[in-house]
Amino acid sequence: MAFKLAVKLPFLSRGEAAQQGAPRQRAPRAASGGILAAPLRLIGRLTGGRQLPFNSLYIAAVGKIRMLSQRLAKAAQQASQGNGVAFKQLRDSRDEFASQLKLLQAGGAASGVDLPPTSERVRPMLYALDQEWRKSERNASLVIAEERNLVSLGQAVRSINAGNPALQELTDEIAAISVQSGGSARQNAIAAQLMMLTQRMAKNANAMLAEEIIDPEVSFLLGKDSNTYRDTLQGLLQGSEALRIGRVSDAEMRGKLGELESAFKDYQRAVSEILGNMQRLVNAKRATRDMFNDSETLLGAAERLSGGYEDELSARRVNYVAMGVVSVLAVLVLLLIGKAYVDDSRRRAEESERMNSPTRSTTPSTSCVAW
Repeated sequence: MAFKLAVKLPFLSRGEAAQQGAPRQRAPRAASGGILAAPLRLIGRLTGGRQLPFNSLYIAAVGKIRMLSQRLAKAAQQASQGNGVAFKQLRDSRDEFASQLKLLQAGGAASGVDLPPTSERVRPMLYALDQEWRKSERNASLVIAEERNLVSLGQAVRSINAGNPALQELTDEIAAISVQSGGSARQNAIAAQLMMLTQRMAKNANAMLAEEIIDPEVSFLLGKDSNTYRDTLQGLLQGSEALRIGRVSDAEMRGKLGELESAFKDYQRAVSEILGNMQRLVNAKRATRDMFNDSETLLGAAERLSGGYEDELSARRVNYVAMGVVSVLAVLVLLLIGKAYVDDSRRRAEESERMNSPTRSTTPSTSCVAW
């Protein structure tokens, strides 16, 4: 006796179940990659620029430049008046300005940080500042080059001011003695002229030192008065046909004229020192005036540059806030994807277990009995 049994089972094997679950397992992974791609690209763009501290260093450097632009003008004015200390300040300020500008242009070490060059966004404002600085730097160098002559001018004027009271007192006494001793009207007039010349020479010498620009007429008049003073003294002592006066005979007056002649030698030497370098002094004074006039323009260019860095800094701060928000969102997305993946894996595991477990009820088999 032989039996033939044909059995058809109502469940799948483990391999078949795994093959059906595999596509569903790959689906969350593909979705997670697509969801994260956009935030990661945005974070990459936000973190690709310079760091925020760079902009703070740029702004600090421009702050120094703004201060130096005003210090340069002040130091140049003092230097043009023969102040020796001001030349050191002018030289140091010029060099520091150039150093800070170079740092912004080419980058370099700053506060222990390797500062990169200024970004292209702010470059136009930096270029405008550089163009203004070229003029001021040229004028500052010209003033510094005339340090010796300008200091000599200051010393000469101080010498004139120091000697002027003595000359003024002597000329007053000479004029009074001339009248008291019965001098001629011409002699009395010439003696009085010495008083006027003493005052005018001191006034013009101080004007040349203090004024922004040396007036050629003032320098010419100073030289002319100095020569007239010398000739008048000699005329009173020796007599002069050109001045139409005779030699002074009064002993007291001659003694005072001798004292005046001796005192005037130092005075005249100081005047000659001023007039001997007149063209250089004129150029230095003009450069000083130009520096002062350009100082506000230079300051304005520095302020605009500072504004450019501040705008860039504000934009970067906004970017970093956006980056923080995107980062938080990306983390939340990852958490949600992870939760979805875990839930899906658990559900598929339960389905697979249910499909592979023995059925509680027996399904009748199809059988064939052959006798």
